[in-house]
Amino acid sequence: GSEVWINAGTKLRYNNQYGISNRDIKVEGEAFFSVTKDKQTPFIVDMGSLKVEVTGTRFGVSNYNDSGTMEVVLEEGSVNIRSENNKLLEQLAPEEMARFNKKEMTIEKLKVNPIHYTSWRNGTMHIFELPLEQLILKFEKRFNQKFEADQQVKSIPFTFSIEGESLSEVLHLMEKIAPVNAVQEGETIQFKYDSLKRAN
Repeated sequence: GSEVWINAGTKLRYNNQYGISNRDIKVEGEAFFSVTKDKQTPFIVDMGSLKVEVTGTRFGVSNYNDSGTMEVVLEEGSVNIRSENNKLLEQLAPEEMARFNKKEMTIEKLKVNPIHYTSWRNGTMHIFELPLEQLILKFEKRFNQKFEADQQVKSIPFTFSIEGESLSEVLHLMEKIAPVNAVQEGETIQFKYDSLKRAN
Protein backbone atom coordinates (compact mmCIF):
# COMPACT_ATOMS: atom_id res chain seq x y z
CA GLY A 1 0.00 0.00 0.00
CA SER A 2 2.99 2.36 0.22
CA GLU A 3 3.66 4.72 -2.69
CA VAL A 4 6.81 6.36 -4.04
CA TRP A 5 7.40 9.15 -6.54
CA ILE A 6 10.91 9.42 -8.05
CA ASN A 7 12.46 12.51 -9.61
CA ALA A 8 14.72 12.65 -12.67
CA GLY A 9 18.08 10.87 -12.44
CA THR A 10 16.98 8.75 -9.47
CA LYS A 11 17.84 5.11 -8.75
CA LEU A 12 15.74 3.10 -6.30
CA ARG A 13 16.77 -0.40 -5.22
CA TYR A 14 15.23 -3.07 -2.98
CA ASN A 15 15.98 -6.74 -2.33
CA ASN A 16 13.82 -9.78 -3.04
CA GLN A 17 12.73 -9.98 0.62
CA TYR A 18 11.03 -6.55 0.43
CA GLY A 19 7.52 -6.80 1.88
CA ILE A 20 8.29 -10.23 3.37
CA SER A 21 11.00 -9.77 6.00
CA ASN A 22 11.87 -6.10 5.46
CA ARG A 23 10.84 -2.82 3.88
CA ASP A 24 14.36 -1.61 3.05
CA ILE A 25 14.98 0.71 0.09
CA LYS A 26 18.17 2.33 -1.24
CA VAL A 27 17.84 5.72 -2.92
CA GLU A 28 20.27 7.68 -5.07
CA GLY A 29 18.56 10.87 -6.22
CA GLU A 30 15.26 12.33 -5.05
CA ALA A 31 12.09 10.55 -3.98
CA PHE A 32 8.87 11.15 -2.06
CA PHE A 33 7.29 8.39 0.02
CA SER A 34 3.78 7.83 1.36
CA VAL A 35 4.30 4.88 3.69
CA THR A 36 1.57 2.60 5.03
CA LYS A 37 1.88 2.05 8.78
CA ASP A 38 3.41 -1.26 9.87
CA LYS A 39 4.97 -1.18 13.35
CA GLN A 40 6.28 -4.73 13.00
CA THR A 41 8.28 -3.94 9.85
CA PRO A 42 9.73 -0.41 9.78
CA PHE A 43 10.28 1.25 6.41
CA ILE A 44 14.00 2.05 5.99
CA VAL A 45 15.43 4.39 3.34
CA ASP A 46 19.18 3.85 3.00
CA MET A 47 21.04 6.88 1.59
CA GLY A 48 24.56 5.72 2.43
CA SER A 49 25.73 7.95 5.29
CA LEU A 50 22.14 8.31 6.53
CA LYS A 51 19.22 5.98 7.10
CA VAL A 52 15.62 7.15 7.49
CA GLU A 53 13.43 4.92 9.66
CA VAL A 54 9.63 5.21 9.70
CA THR A 55 6.55 3.11 10.41
CA GLY A 56 3.96 5.22 8.54
CA THR A 57 4.37 8.75 7.21
CA ARG A 58 4.81 11.08 4.22
CA PHE A 59 8.29 12.43 3.56
CA GLY A 60 10.81 13.32 0.88
CA VAL A 61 14.52 12.58 0.55
CA SER A 62 17.21 14.08 -1.66
CA ASN A 63 20.52 12.28 -2.15
CA TYR A 64 22.13 13.19 -5.49
CA ASN A 65 25.78 12.24 -5.90
CA ASP A 66 26.65 15.67 -7.35
CA SER A 67 25.21 17.51 -4.35
CA GLY A 68 27.17 18.29 -1.19
CA THR A 69 24.15 17.63 1.02
CA MET A 70 21.47 15.06 1.73
CA GLU A 71 18.02 16.22 2.82
CA VAL A 72 15.01 14.65 4.53
CA VAL A 73 11.79 16.69 4.75
CA LEU A 74 8.68 15.57 6.62
CA GLU A 75 5.06 16.33 5.67
CA GLU A 76 3.27 14.19 8.27
CA GLY A 77 4.03 11.51 10.86
CA SER A 78 7.53 11.22 12.29
CA VAL A 79 10.89 9.85 11.19
CA ASN A 80 14.12 8.80 12.86
CA ILE A 81 17.35 9.67 11.09
CA ARG A 82 20.22 7.31 11.84
CA SER A 83 23.88 7.05 10.89
CA GLU A 84 25.40 4.19 8.90
CA ASN A 85 26.07 2.33 12.16
CA ASN A 86 22.46 2.90 13.32
CA LYS A 87 23.13 5.72 15.81
CA LEU A 88 20.11 8.02 16.22
CA LEU A 89 21.04 11.48 14.90
CA GLU A 90 17.71 13.33 14.70
CA GLN A 91 13.96 12.86 15.05
CA LEU A 92 11.76 14.94 12.76
CA ALA A 93 8.25 16.26 13.33
CA PRO A 94 5.99 17.57 10.52
CA GLU A 95 7.32 20.69 8.75
CA GLU A 96 10.90 19.93 9.75
CA MET A 97 13.86 19.13 7.52
CA ALA A 98 17.22 17.55 8.26
CA ARG A 99 20.14 18.62 6.08
CA PHE A 100 23.32 16.52 6.21
CA ASN A 101 26.61 18.00 5.00
CA LYS A 102 28.52 15.17 3.31
CA LYS A 103 31.92 16.84 3.59
CA GLU A 104 31.65 18.04 7.19
CA MET A 105 29.62 15.00 8.29
CA THR A 106 27.28 17.32 10.23
CA ILE A 107 23.48 17.48 10.41
CA GLU A 108 21.14 20.41 11.09
CA LYS A 109 17.38 20.50 11.69
CA LEU A 110 15.33 23.30 10.12
CA LYS A 111 11.71 24.46 10.26
CA VAL A 112 10.43 24.55 6.66
CA ASN A 113 7.36 24.58 4.45
CA PRO A 114 7.55 21.02 3.04
CA ILE A 115 5.82 22.01 -0.21
CA HIS A 116 8.94 23.97 -1.18
CA TYR A 117 10.84 20.68 -1.27
CA THR A 118 8.26 18.11 -2.38
CA SER A 119 6.12 19.89 -4.99
CA TRP A 120 8.35 18.57 -7.80
CA ARG A 121 6.21 15.42 -7.80
CA ASN A 122 3.30 17.53 -9.09
CA GLY A 123 5.45 19.21 -11.75
CA THR A 124 6.02 22.39 -9.72
CA MET A 125 9.44 23.57 -8.62
CA HIS A 126 9.62 26.00 -5.70
CA ILE A 127 12.97 27.75 -5.34
CA PHE A 128 13.59 29.58 -2.06
CA GLU A 129 16.81 31.51 -1.41
CA LEU A 130 18.78 28.92 -3.38
CA PRO A 131 22.28 29.90 -4.59
CA LEU A 132 22.71 29.66 -8.36
CA GLU A 133 25.43 27.03 -7.94
CA GLN A 134 22.86 24.68 -6.35
CA LEU A 135 19.98 25.80 -8.57
CA ILE A 136 21.72 24.70 -11.76
CA LEU A 137 22.00 21.16 -10.38
CA LYS A 138 18.19 21.06 -10.17
CA PHE A 139 17.87 22.62 -13.64
CA GLU A 140 20.15 20.01 -15.22
CA LYS A 141 17.81 17.26 -14.05
CA ARG A 142 14.58 19.06 -14.92
CA PHE A 143 15.60 20.33 -18.37
CA ASN A 144 18.23 17.71 -19.35
CA GLN A 145 20.62 20.55 -20.14
CA LYS A 146 24.19 21.30 -19.05
CA PHE A 147 24.73 24.57 -17.13
CA GLU A 148 27.75 26.40 -15.78
CA ALA A 149 28.07 29.58 -13.73
CA ASP A 150 30.89 32.11 -13.52
CA GLN A 151 32.45 32.47 -10.08
CA GLN A 152 30.93 35.96 -9.66
CA VAL A 153 27.35 34.66 -9.83
CA LYS A 154 27.51 31.23 -8.13
CA SER A 155 26.36 32.54 -4.75
CA ILE A 156 23.49 34.75 -6.01
CA PRO A 157 20.27 33.45 -4.32
CA PHE A 158 17.05 32.95 -6.27
CA THR A 159 13.44 32.68 -5.11
CA PHE A 160 10.69 31.82 -7.60
CA SER A 161 8.29 29.04 -8.64
CA ILE A 162 7.92 27.35 -12.02
CA GLU A 163 5.31 24.95 -13.32
CA GLY A 164 4.99 24.42 -17.06
CA GLU A 165 7.30 27.23 -18.19
CA SER A 166 9.85 26.47 -20.89
CA LEU A 167 13.57 26.77 -20.21
CA SER A 168 13.79 29.99 -22.22
CA GLU A 169 10.97 31.52 -20.14
CA VAL A 170 12.74 30.56 -16.90
CA LEU A 171 16.06 31.99 -18.08
CA HIS A 172 14.34 35.24 -19.08
CA LEU A 173 12.82 35.48 -15.60
CA MET A 174 16.21 34.94 -13.97
CA GLU A 175 17.78 37.64 -16.12
CA LYS A 176 15.06 40.07 -15.00
CA ILE A 177 15.47 39.48 -11.26
CA ALA A 178 19.26 39.15 -10.94
CA PRO A 179 22.42 40.62 -12.53
CA VAL A 180 23.01 37.59 -14.75
CA ASN A 181 22.94 36.80 -18.43
CA ALA A 182 22.33 33.26 -19.71
CA VAL A 183 24.43 32.59 -22.81
CA GLN A 184 24.44 29.43 -24.92
CA GLU A 185 28.01 28.27 -25.51
CA GLY A 186 28.03 25.05 -27.53
CA GLU A 187 25.90 22.53 -25.61
CA THR A 188 26.23 24.44 -22.33
CA ILE A 189 24.28 27.41 -20.99
CA GLN A 190 26.64 29.73 -19.15
CA PHE A 191 25.47 32.18 -16.48
CA LYS A 192 27.57 35.34 -16.61
CA TYR A 193 27.67 38.42 -14.39
CA ASP A 194 26.01 41.54 -15.88
CA SER A 195 27.48 44.64 -14.22
CA LEU A 196 25.05 46.97 -16.05
CA LYS A 197 22.06 45.35 -14.33
CA ARG A 198 23.74 45.76 -10.95
CA ALA A 199 24.35 49.42 -11.71
CA ASN A 200 20.66 49.92 -12.46
